Amino acid sequence: MVRQRRNTVSISEADAYLRQTHDASDTPARSRHRFSMYTPRRGSTIITAAALAVIALLSWLLLTPHGQNTIKSLKKQGSVSRFHLLVPASSSNQNLCQLLLSTIVLNYPPPILINWDAVETDNPFLMHLGKIDKVLAYLEHFSEKQDDDLVLMVDGYDVWFQLPPEVLIRRYFDVIETQNERIEAMYGSKVAKENDLRQTVLFGPDKACWPEEEGGRPACWAVPQSTLPKFAFGPYDDVEFDAAKGIPYHARPRWLNSGTIMGPVKDVRALFEAVAARVRDHYQGDSDQYYFAKIWGFQEYARLQLEANGTIPPNVKEPDLETEVGNSHKIEFHVSLDYDSAMFQTIGFYDPYVTWLRFDGSVQAGRSSDSPVPESEAYDLATDIRAARPPLAAMKEPKREHMNEVNKALFNHANNIRLRQWPELPLFTNIITKHVPPLLHFMMEKSYRIKWWDRMWYAPFAKDLFRASATAINVPIFQKPLKGRLWANADVPVVEHNIESTQGRRDGAWSDKGEWLSWGILCEAHNDYVFGADRGP
Repeated sequence: MVRQRRNTVSISEADAYLRQTHDASDTPARSRHRFSMYTPRRGSTIITAAALAVIALLSWLLLTPHGQNTIKSLKKQGSVSRFHLLVPASSSNQNLCQLLLSTIVLNYPPPILINWDAVETDNPFLMHLGKIDKVLAYLEHFSEKQDDDLVLMVDGYDVWFQLPPEVLIRRYFDVIETQNERIEAMYGSKVAKENDLRQTVLFGPDKACWPEEEGGRPACWAVPQSTLPKFAFGPYDDVEFDAAKGIPYHARPRWLNSGTIMGPVKDVRALFEAVAARVRDHYQGDSDQYYFAKIWGFQEYARLQLEANGTIPPNVKEPDLETEVGNSHKIEFHVSLDYDSAMFQTIGFYDPYVTWLRFDGSVQAGRSSDSPVPESEAYDLATDIRAARPPLAAMKEPKREHMNEVNKALFNHANNIRLRQWPELPLFTNIITKHVPPLLHFMMEKSYRIKWWDRMWYAPFAKDLFRASATAINVPIFQKPLKGRLWANADVPVVEHNIESTQGRRDGAWSDKGEWLSWGILCEAHNDYVFGADRGP
């Protein structure tokens, strides 16, 4: 937003110009929370910020050509690995369309809707259980050459993306690198290598172990302690499981949440094979999270036996792994959690510890001197976000019509919106870990899907970003190799499909049977909701 001066146009006129030049009805809205993150230097700050914005945008536009030749040019530099997005969803609703909009404006691959058009039941847990076999069936279509591709699976009706895939993928590799260093420190390199102990498949973290089981289960007591400091959530000792489950709001995240899963195709497929076998041979209810956590608990119990000082808590029932694992004899699946929410931010029991922050030095209106938010020097926007594609770069330059003084000011304001950088936007932030997460998962607290939608940074620009991003196909995620590989979105499914059915667009999703489902088919009925109509409190 610009400051109003004498002899210049008003803010409302500038916003009207922006709407007119883009044929949209979205206007920038003030953030409800605008905290000071750091104190910028005065003097040339405004000029420097504007110059950096222009440089960042031009750099991205020059380095990121659009169209079919983009991926072809990357292939000349080396092999290209793909990033696949799987979303269990049997039908569409406004919540799925929120997720879909976020994938489109942030340049995620078109989702593969798993179990699409299946017969639905009134039991949500039974529907969750159905996704195990269907996801596995889809993963079995990947060729051996695709084993090292990355696959992300997210729940279809309670997940939004906030940051582009380059941030998520970079953080995935950072998290597993840190966790593998932790394994080597705990077990020693010799034991780790002999037992193939490593982390490659990451789940979202949970602050409660659910569902529980009489006598306890390894998924609750054998799993590692959180990597967060002991009193991260207040002066409450959560080391003992019984104490931690008493007040989950004050417990550190230590348990598995199955709503978000990311890892290499080969390892994720092996995990789903084990979970599907568990459901088939040891059926104990309709919660998919129960079975994923069960497999992880056995893995961690086996690892516990390898620790020099590994101890078993009293009054728990130890599993017989030979009986539990069966003929496969496989116990190590390289599973771990994103403890710090660097990738996945679960909302349940976290709502007191998250907020929207700007990182541009602006201050929240009416902020009291005893604000609970820590001092500004403790916060800064992560380098990986600053280096990411500019958030509004896909928006077209506004029209230059009749450039008199008034229209020139209107044009400058509209173009300044397009040049905005990540620090200028309100970003959902975990104030405990100080991470701005790429993904939000609304487990438990479903009402926030209504309350918070307008607060996402892209909400005021949704229509413009949607239109500009709908045809941005084959845009690479990175311009240079990461971990020795080039990365691009998987724009088409691995099952038989007709690419012509997309008509050169990416504003839709694929079914797991290879059918293209356009935005009109999936979400046109929910446009008013997704694009900002009044939805009540």
